[in-house]
Amino acid sequence: MVAEPDGSLVLPDTLSARWKRLEKAADVRPIGLHGARHTHAELALAAGARLDVVSRQLGHASIATTADVYGHPDEEALKEAARKMGTVCGRERDDGRGRHESGGGAGGMPPST
Repeated sequence: MVAEPDGSLVLPDTLSARWKRLEKAADVRPIGLHGARHTHAELALAAGARLDVVSRQLGHASIATTADVYGHPDEEALKEAARKMGTVCGRERDDGRGRHESGGGAGGMPPST
């Protein structure tokens, strides 16, 4: 729902027409209001906004809805999670060139003593 400054509701057709005028004036590829909503969520999460905050901004009834729709990690996020787990488990070391290596024996397990 969108309201005018005086509190009255903006009708959906009116909102869509205004959005189209804004897209045209900005000389951008039209994506529509729904596309702008998705873009906002994706960019906010990529910038580090908390999932619960974005969920509330979108008006989702549950954070699970937001996680289901937008919770797909990129490759870099997956690598970072693996690095963090390695650090927590004491299994990662820096090779001196800014790269990280796993320690341990065969199959990634610590050598037996």
